[in-house]
Amino acid sequence: MKQSKLLLSALATLMSLNVAAGGNSYVGGSAIMQDVTADPSAFRGLRPNVFIGYGTMMDKEFYLAGEFAASFVFTFADTYEDKSGSLRTSPALSLSAIPGMMLSPNSMGYLRVGLVEALFTGSSNWRPGVAMGIGMETGLTPCWSARAEYDYTIFRSTSVGTPRSDEFAVSFKYTFDA
Repeated sequence: MKQSKLLLSALATLMSLNVAAGGNSYVGGSAIMQDVTADPSAFRGLRPNVFIGYGTMMDKEFYLAGEFAASFVFTFADTYEDKSGSLRTSPALSLSAIPGMMLSPNSMGYLRVGLVEALFTGSSNWRPGVAMGIGMETGLTPCWSARAEYDYTIFRSTSVGTPRSDEFAVSFKYTFDA
C-alpha cells in the first residue's frame, strides 16, 4: 500500500508538470494481451489500459517521456490449484520512463523502464514489480499516434512463486498542443 501512495504522489507531480509545461502532454489508451506465469499457476487476459504522460524531444533524434498508467483485466484463462494461487492482477498501476530515438520523421523506437503495483486477486495482496519493454510509435496526424509494444514484468514473490508477465500492447495516443 505504501508503494501505491508513492505511485499516486508521482502521478500528482506528473500532472502538475504537465500543466506547467504546456505542450507535449499526452493521453491514450491500450489493448494489452497479458500472460502471467508462476508454476503451477498461469493466467491469460485482455488488459484495457489508460495512460497520461509528458514527453519531449531532447534534441533532433532523442526523446524522453514519463508516463502513468492504470488498467483492469478481463480473463481468458486462469489456471491454479487453489483460489489463492490465481495470478489475475486487477487493477494494476505503473509509472514509467520512456527514452526513445527517432527512426524516421514519423516513427520512433523506444524502451520502457518502470515500476508496477498490481493487486493479485487470488491472494488479495498488492505486489510491486519492475517492467521493461520495447516499442515502436508512428505518427498518424500531428496530434495522433499509434504504438505497438512488448513489456516484460517481474513481480515480488507470492505464495505460488515469482510471477512473470509478458504483455503485447497496441495503443493510440493523443498529444496536446503538438
